[in-house]
Amino acid sequence: MSQPIRKQKPRPRKNVVGGVDFSKDYICLTCGCQRRPVNVRRGHIVIEILLWLCFIVPGVVYAVWRTLRRHDVCPKCRTPSIVKTTSPQAFQLRRLMSTLSQPKDKPAGEA
Repeated sequence: MSQPIRKQKPRPRKNVVGGVDFSKDYICLTCGCQRRPVNVRRGHIVIEILLWLCFIVPGVVYAVWRTLRRHDVCPKCRTPSIVKTTSPQAFQLRRLMSTLSQPKDKPAGEA
């Protein structure tokens, strides 16, 4: 006996414009990376250690400042220009990419 033929479900179409997949959650406006952002501290650990060794009060203040001033950066280029794909900046990038990826019309004189 032969088995009945199953109909294949249509694949969900990816939201790709100009090589950028807008179905992902995040996009870096600088390098185009589409991974989750990395949460990093501001400042430097070396400065914190030096302040702890020299004086206790500045070391505590700097450590608290570094802890409170965490921010998200791109995992590839380490810039803070990573945004959600639903943000206005991402929609502006999508609009720009769609105009750049459209084929240009040939002039009337060319064959």
